[in-house]
Amino acid sequence: GGVRELAGHQGYLALLEEDHLVTQDYMRVMRVLQAKKDASCPDCWGVCVRWACADPADPDPAKICASHSVINTGIALDRAVYEQIKGSDFHSFADGWDW
Repeated sequence: GGVRELAGHQGYLALLEEDHLVTQDYMRVMRVLQAKKDASCPDCWGVCVRWACADPADPDPAKICASHSVINTGIALDRAVYEQIKGSDFHSFADGWDW
């Protein structure tokens, strides 16, 4: 099985909910987030674009926040994380969706 077009792909894959639209800069933003994750949080399993950590009083509106949960606006993860999920008991993988 699997998606033939992704065979051998080792990079990130974005998972989007069917009722969400992406903006024109989505791929650029995701690449920036992935690079920041790889550099500053190599143990993090993925990235997502969300508004939940924003604080109107924060002087940096573009800051990147660490989160222990996932929001359904879209996540991106790489092949290694996918293989971990696939090879484990799904309910024991801390993805934040099964709380």
